[in-house]
Amino acid sequence: MEENPESLDKIKVEALESILGKKFNVLDDGFVRVVDYMGSDESIVQAARVSYGKGTKKYRKTGD
Repeated sequence: MEENPESLDKIKVEALESILGKKFNVLDDGFVRVVDYMGSDESIVQAARVSYGKGTKKYRKTGD
């Protein structure tokens, strides 16, 4: 495990926060509800960086 794990703040999207958990009727008897979300494009980019971590650096060193 890492000794100093990176702290990541959850990015909030106000438009999604306002409908989080609300029920939206669909057709005659269905519904959808937002139960969670990743955030914005920036949070997806950050998640990709975290998931690759040192792996891409190792690949770059050996792949050149």
